[in-house]
Amino acid sequence: MTQAKALLGVILCSLISLHAVRSDDAFDTAHKAAVEQNPPDLSCTLRLAGDKTRFQQGETIRVIAAFYSDHPDLYKLNTWVWPRPSVMSFGAFHAAPVDSSLPGNAVVDPLGDWLQPQGFSYEGPPPPTPVALTDKPTEIPVDLNEWLRFDRPGTYRVYATMNRVINNKAIQNSKSQLRDDLFAFGPPVASNIIQLEIVPADPGWSHAQVQAQLARWADKTPHYTAQPRLEGSLMFLGTQEAAQVIIQHLGKNKTPRSSGDDSIAWQPALVGFRDRTWLIAEMQRALAQPDYPVTQGFLHTLTLLEALQHKPVTSKEVQSVSTAKKDNDRSRVARALLGEEGARLATAEGQFLIQEWLRTAKAVAQKKGQSKAMTLHTLSELAWLNPDVGQVPQIARQLPQLTSELIVAFNALPSLPQEYLLRDEWPHIRSKAMLPALRRLQAEVPPRKDWWYGDTLALIAQRLQQLETTETTTTGEGNNKGN
Repeated sequence: MTQAKALLGVILCSLISLHAVRSDDAFDTAHKAAVEQNPPDLSCTLRLAGDKTRFQQGETIRVIAAFYSDHPDLYKLNTWVWPRPSVMSFGAFHAAPVDSSLPGNAVVDPLGDWLQPQGFSYEGPPPPTPVALTDKPTEIPVDLNEWLRFDRPGTYRVYATMNRVINNKAIQNSKSQLRDDLFAFGPPVASNIIQLEIVPADPGWSHAQVQAQLARWADKTPHYTAQPRLEGSLMFLGTQEAAQVIIQHLGKNKTPRSSGDDSIAWQPALVGFRDRTWLIAEMQRALAQPDYPVTQGFLHTLTLLEALQHKPVTSKEVQSVSTAKKDNDRSRVARALLGEEGARLATAEGQFLIQEWLRTAKAVAQKKGQSKAMTLHTLSELAWLNPDVGQVPQIARQLPQLTSELIVAFNALPSLPQEYLLRDEWPHIRSKAMLPALRRLQAEVPPRKDWWYGDTLALIAQRLQQLETTETTTTGEGNNKGN
């Protein structure tokens, strides 16, 4: 019996070892196949920045990808890398735990269900020119956390594949070589394998990271760059405290739909949050707070999370509107550009946007000051600019009252939303009820001579003249006309 038990133990140990070998073998096999596809005169070496190998969960893991070529000037490397889910992101990372007993979801892609956009637009400083590769390394720093979230402590093996190396001969005759350099993609290039250890995060350390980000936000010094890299201390932390701070930050945005609006930049932190159910409930709770300004960036992030959760739409009115628009031109274009899955996600986002618009409209009565003004402007803009929202009967019925309240709250708005209303959105609010708000604004604009203030004062005077002219007429024919 003792010998039988010992034999059984040997068999079990062998099976366990075999399972571990098979797990490693699958990872190594995939890596070997990827490396074999590398051009023979091109290589990529991956290493951990500062040779650090041990990280707390949620800590930023900076890796350095170094590229070499034995044939100078044959290849170019596009170092203009944007955070995910941009089409200009680095590439992909592949990971597996060393301990085969860890579950398959021990390491996951935090943005894996968020479809990459097909297009790319940029306005800002000139981007860096692609670099010709030589036998000396050309390096790109990347935060591994954008691709991998380690949900279990343990030791992991990682390698990268990317397609930002292009053959210079393939585009050297292009009529627009700089553009082709920046947006061209070459065959995948695989790196070596690195190994790192993940340990549980210390709560005190996690809290200190949140405080560090709050201090950065308090620093009003502008920082402009063509290479956007957000501070990782909060971006990847993944704690409830970090998520709450990001939510509060989104409510402080006073420059919606502009380059100063960083709500889109912080979406990956929220999309990649592990507990989306809690996060959605927390955002809905913030939405209802009397002192919380609801912005378009906030609502679009919330509805994206809800769509990714695949929650059913419960509002019968929303369902009927969605069904009626299922086969319209907009839906057909979405399917053509994004595919069926992308179109489904876009449709779900639209459904949830209607639900959250209605939820926000109920909460606006409890809001005051700038919070109320910003929320009213958000609701109005969404209804004015998005027909799929504005044409919902329940929303269309509420819009005139919300517009009247927005006119009353006009002077509580930040300057940029006021500019939107006085320019492109003027036809929606053109009314004699705007006269007190415009006269007050005219008195408050500082008497400076720089172009922005001069242009604003002229615009205010123009709108006042339009309203005062209609005030003295009996027909009021111009009351429904725009600029």
